[in-house]
Amino acid sequence: MQKIKGSVQHYSWGGNKFLPGILNHPNPDDIPFAEYWLGTHNLAPSNLIDSSQTLTDFLKGKGQDGLPFLFKVLDVKDMLSIQAHPNKQLAENGFEKENELGIPLNSPKRTFKDSNHKPEIMVALSDFWLMQGFQPEESISNTLSDYPEFVKLASIYGKKGLKELCHYILHADQQEINAILRPLGKRLKPIYESGSLDRSQIDFWSARAFITFNRKGFCDRGIIFLYLMNLVHLVKGEATYQRPGLLHSYLEGQNIECMTTSDNVVRAGLTQKYCDIAAFMECVEFTYVESEIIKPVRTDTPGMWSYPCPSDVFSLYRIDTSRQSIKIKEEAYSILMVLRGNGHLNNDAFAKGDAFLTSPGEAYELTSEEEASIFRAVAI
Repeated sequence: MQKIKGSVQHYSWGGNKFLPGILNHPNPDDIPFAEYWLGTHNLAPSNLIDSSQTLTDFLKGKGQDGLPFLFKVLDVKDMLSIQAHPNKQLAENGFEKENELGIPLNSPKRTFKDSNHKPEIMVALSDFWLMQGFQPEESISNTLSDYPEFVKLASIYGKKGLKELCHYILHADQQEINAILRPLGKRLKPIYESGSLDRSQIDFWSARAFITFNRKGFCDRGIIFLYLMNLVHLVKGEATYQRPGLLHSYLEGQNIECMTTSDNVVRAGLTQKYCDIAAFMECVEFTYVESEIIKPVRTDTPGMWSYPCPSDVFSLYRIDTSRQSIKIKEEAYSILMVLRGNGHLNNDAFAKGDAFLTSPGEAYELTSEEEASIFRAVAI
């Protein structure tokens, strides 16, 4: 068992209190702490606490070429981009093509940071709001018809369908987009600022997007996608799964994520980052998807719950313990992340913010004299 330290990503959309509180990291300058990464991704590999060695190099010494999963804790203060993740073939092709074009991995014009697909599961650590998948055809038609600003969009949708509507939104001249969205923003912002909208309404998030992303002479076309997608609310402990090609956007809240070891994101709006429209049109499933909320399932091990999902790369568990002992024997590499409480893993003390790597065949006993909450990601 190895105690490890992850890497913080200071993206502008992150909060400034939640992650510093978990990691016991002072933040006097209120820098955004958006994500905490645990794993072996080449952009931010974790390190062993007891040495300067990276987790990647440690595993190479064991004959293991990194971990197949990336484990994260997120604090979403501001809305994230309208996005999807590529499947394996698209990721491999895109990564190879951008390499051939000589686009550096750290270039803002780079879409594919690696050759891996990126299915991911997330568990809400608070009330969490997100957009996920497209609404049913009738719902989209009714929504577009209800807004006078969307008359032209409703006509395109009625004649040509969802994919062609999205193609129009992404390729339309900026002045056309402004002409659609400016009247909507002008109408919604005063209602939002008066407190008359709540988080269960798309108009709430639309108005917030106008305030966050729009600037003089520019309305973000990603706002239109909000009216085509499903609004999902998770309560603490609930989860959802983002398979490759599933359109989504995180809106607000804290969560923990497990995904393949990838940082591939294909964006279409609500961001100042690069939007690869061709890759987006190839990546996204332009069909209705019913959002599925995943409930934790009690395992045979007392105090441990699993979050079932179709990934063939990783499994995710939550361990809640209080004045009890939990015995685990790992069949593969795993990472434990402590979000609350303290106790012992065998003879190693743990506290909030600690993380541990465990190895195949390793048996350990987890004990705590107070309520503790630990998430466990395991390679399959």
